[in-house]
Amino acid sequence: MNQRILAIITGVLLTISTGWSASVLKMDIDDLTQRSDIAIVGKVQSISHANESGRYPETLFRVQILETFYGEGVSNEVIICLPGGPAGNGLTTYVPGMPKFKVDEKVALFLVLDEDRGVAVPTGLEQGVFRVKVHPETEEEYVVNQTVDIKMNSIGSSEGDGKANGPSLTEFGKNVKQKAEKLKQKK
Repeated sequence: MNQRILAIITGVLLTISTGWSASVLKMDIDDLTQRSDIAIVGKVQSISHANESGRYPETLFRVQILETFYGEGVSNEVIICLPGGPAGNGLTTYVPGMPKFKVDEKVALFLVLDEDRGVAVPTGLEQGVFRVKVHPETEEEYVVNQTVDIKMNSIGSSEGDGKANGPSLTEFGKNVKQKAEKLKQKK
């Protein structure tokens, strides 16, 4: 009898937990380009936190814009605002799936602008964040993303031989600019 009750409780808890789970629409480069207001290459300058009354805690990343692939209305920097961070009284709010950044990190970003607040959010969260890495032998910059399949010519292999497994930053930028131009022509 006790095993049966335990099985019922386990089933109910599994049902409830799957109902509470969240997901993000899986996107490719075309989707990211179409759904974003801007796409840039930038360098993270600083990380700060906001915990305004009546709002959830937020983490703010100030990013210096080094290159704009497409989009307008942004000067030389953008503030990325993500939920989570210090909540006061020694507590921290953690939101799974939010991208994390480090100061001085170089990134290529697809962003949706919130002009009312003067901030931006990565399109598709982590999907819209491409890390810029430097190839150890050629010193060429290339981009990687954990969640988006980058269908472009690669400057190396993905066999774990120490070479880059993503497109060069230059190739990536050209590809995104071309996709944005095609989208403009369709409108």
